[in-house]
Amino acid sequence: MAAVTILLLGFGAIVGAQSIRTEPVDETSTSATQASLPAGAPVLLDPAADSMVTVTGRDRFVSDRPTAGGAVLSPSGTVFGIAVVPTAPIDLAVLPDSYNERTIAGRAAWGMEDGSAPKQIYRGIEIECATLSVTTAGEPMWSSDIELLASSIESDGTTLTVTLPAGWTSLGATTVAETHNSTLAVRVNGVDYRARLTQAIGAAVGPLLTTMETNPTKVSNGTTSELWHIEGATTPGYNTLIGTRRGTAFSVSGNAPTDVLTEILDALVAVPASDWLQRPTAPEPPDDTVMAESIGTLPSCSLRDLNVLETS
Repeated sequence: MAAVTILLLGFGAIVGAQSIRTEPVDETSTSATQASLPAGAPVLLDPAADSMVTVTGRDRFVSDRPTAGGAVLSPSGTVFGIAVVPTAPIDLAVLPDSYNERTIAGRAAWGMEDGSAPKQIYRGIEIECATLSVTTAGEPMWSSDIELLASSIESDGTTLTVTLPAGWTSLGATTVAETHNSTLAVRVNGVDYRARLTQAIGAAVGPLLTTMETNPTKVSNGTTSELWHIEGATTPGYNTLIGTRRGTAFSVSGNAPTDVLTEILDALVAVPASDWLQRPTAPEPPDDTVMAESIGTLPSCSLRDLNVLETS
């Protein structure tokens, strides 16, 4: 079975701090900066010129083996991260002892607990020549919700479709082949904070929620239409905020309080995606690099797309 590499996104913030920007950014703003962007043009977020946030590094990551992924929300509030991973057929007999194997909805499946983050559970459900990866935090390894998901899977040989049970919500699913990433720095009340900002143009929050150390909870900063918070488990004080703005999904993470991360978000404005790499960076120049994921040799498998349908 091919190894799966999952990027864990982090976050940060501060309590009772001075504002790092005079006014928070409104994603529907018609200010000169925002109005200058052509309607529907791809955008990325970057610190406003009058903010105290500095970009210390930025890069563009392009995967030559992107994975279709997303997330769904159960009626109980559990977020399930899902992804389609081309693999060799699962042989339950040869899985390590740490794997919990079973047949679910007529399909071979396995589950394992993350040793460093005990509430995080990874699962794999075999679908033809691929595996549907299902990740949760705080959910039992095998529950009625897992049974419902496994029973809702269909495949036409190229696209895996999950038709959600009534009451479930899709948080978006797509293939993200490219991300734009920057390291942000800010000093608040004499304390230096660092945060990592990852962005995916045209994506919903789902692909950035495919893995988590604790169950994401929905929060609000007053300017972002959809914002989720993930609290770190392996690193106390580490936080992540995931949301969307002007058609771009983002994750901002760091070893900082969530209110600092929220202030960082309020200091970001939308800029043309084509200009993002050339914007000011101190002290390192941008790295526009095409990188390949080292996930071994993939089997010949045309099942790579993911579609999630809601039931009204």
